[in-house]
Amino acid sequence: KSFQYLLFLLNICNNTMSDEADAIVTITNLNELARYEHENDWVLANDQEITISWVYQAKKVDKKDAVIIEGFENEEGIGSPQSIPTKGKNGEGNAKISPSLLNASQCRIVIQNSKGELVGEPLFIDIASTNRINQKEAELAELAKRMQAKFVLKKPLQTFAWQHETDVPEMVYASQVVDFQYAINEGSEEPLNEGAMLAVAQLENDEVTKVLSNVPITALTGSVSLTLPKIDSVDTFQIVFLREQQQIIWSSESYHLFSRRVFEEERSSHLSVYMSPTLKPQYKSLKTIDGEIAGNQPINVLFSVQPGSNEVMSINDAIHMFALQDAELLLLDSKSTKGVFDGSIRFNLPNHNCRVFFAYTSGSAPTAEHWLVQSNDLTLLATPEFKDNEQSLAYLKYCDHYDVKKANSNIRSKLMAQQFCVDGVIDLSTNYLTDKTLMPVLEMVAMQQDCHTLIMKNLNLRNHSIEFLIRTLCHHETLAIINLENNMLSEGAVDLLANWIVSSPSMKSLLLKGNPMSETQQQQLQEMIQ
Repeated sequence: KSFQYLLFLLNICNNTMSDEADAIVTITNLNELARYEHENDWVLANDQEITISWVYQAKKVDKKDAVIIEGFENEEGIGSPQSIPTKGKNGEGNAKISPSLLNASQCRIVIQNSKGELVGEPLFIDIASTNRINQKEAELAELAKRMQAKFVLKKPLQTFAWQHETDVPEMVYASQVVDFQYAINEGSEEPLNEGAMLAVAQLENDEVTKVLSNVPITALTGSVSLTLPKIDSVDTFQIVFLREQQQIIWSSESYHLFSRRVFEEERSSHLSVYMSPTLKPQYKSLKTIDGEIAGNQPINVLFSVQPGSNEVMSINDAIHMFALQDAELLLLDSKSTKGVFDGSIRFNLPNHNCRVFFAYTSGSAPTAEHWLVQSNDLTLLATPEFKDNEQSLAYLKYCDHYDVKKANSNIRSKLMAQQFCVDGVIDLSTNYLTDKTLMPVLEMVAMQQDCHTLIMKNLNLRNHSIEFLIRTLCHHETLAIINLENNMLSEGAVDLLANWIVSSPSMKSLLLKGNPMSETQQQQLQEMIQ
């Protein structure tokens, strides 16, 4: 029973395959026939004998199948069809494209079964009379003797970013300069004359109807620059090489021409379909207050736009920063993307308790209906604003004393907020301090009598900076740990540091890793501390 059931299933599969019987038909003697090439297809002369081969791609076929050769015009069969029996096997046969097909522009070759159903895809070939074939061959031979030219763009035309259709002419910017490299073959009897030009022209039925702009061509080879006309819009144009009397020797593909102004208007109505921008505010590295992002600090917003391929972005694209405060939407700042596909723009966050987000627009007002994309909201907490106190004023006084023109804003803010020394630790490693700007800061360190740890790593300090450091802090009574890692202290600083260790009443640790002095010298200093 199981075997019978298996045979039943195999029979179903066999019947399914026979319902989808398929075959391929080809003309095997194509290279020997009278023909000419037109728009990448071959046109055959009728009244020729053709050899047709067919190959079945199914296991079960109709033995009454036949190859049918039939004339077609406007998708309708004309003339008397011819047939070659296939007998249900792969094979080859001869047939003649009948003179009765003179009025047909195509010939269809296909296998047909006894039910009149087509088996496989039909083969269509263009046909014409033998006289027309001979005439066309003569025209092609004559054309080979005529002047020919080849113009190649040095760089692609600037086209519109939102155009995605492939079956319409590309839309290009007006007024742009187009650079070509070219070569001209004069032919046998047609020398280059004074009327030769490369032109932006409108054509109708392969004839020039209007020249919009042009540049003369005076040499057989070289480079040439052609400026597209300054015009709002042209339906369709081509770049053509004209010999004289508007005789076209070479022509480009068709284009649409638009000014940037018209482009921006057209583009705004297509943006939701064609543009796909993304925004990524870089908020992870920002300072926080009670777990929320602090206001009054810079933020970088990364953007990326995918408008299509090899196209030009609008210089009017922009990113806008908005705030939501008390149910009111406020525009805080707007900055241009400068017409690039991706990049980063820096904004300064407001110092308010509010929610902030960013939106992308393209050539439009920053109103909500024109937002192409908006970022997630960021909740901000205002950074407390402190006034100068005794310590910050003392710091400003020391800046004047050491002729420091501009005080370090971070140091001053910490002094005003009484955060310069936190739990006995002063960390200067996050500041940019030169030899000169370091002096007033060290004076403030000397005033912090409860400081036990001073961190001054990664400041690029040199030996002469250590001289002032030691002179200012050598008698500090609580300073126990000094971190001077990753600076530029060399062997010349060893004696200075040794004197500091001897004179310091409280030093317990001196960290020097990452400085250009030997490990032996560093170890000797550590032993002195111990």
